[in-house]
Amino acid sequence: MAAAVELGAKELGAELLSFWFEASTPSQWFIKDPAFDHQVRERFIGLTRQAVAGELATWGEQPLV
Repeated sequence: MAAAVELGAKELGAELLSFWFEASTPSQWFIKDPAFDHQVRERFIGLTRQAVAGELATWGEQPLV
């Protein structure tokens, strides 16, 4: 089961990087914008929960991409 979770996490990690660096702009990163915050939260809450649970520890060992 852990391998399946990690595989999903890697895919989500790539999606997160793509979203952050390609689909959004630096001007969105540091301003108060409830709509943008909601979009990030809805899209990546599962990834956040995996990180809190320690399921992404391997991310510190090698790059996602």
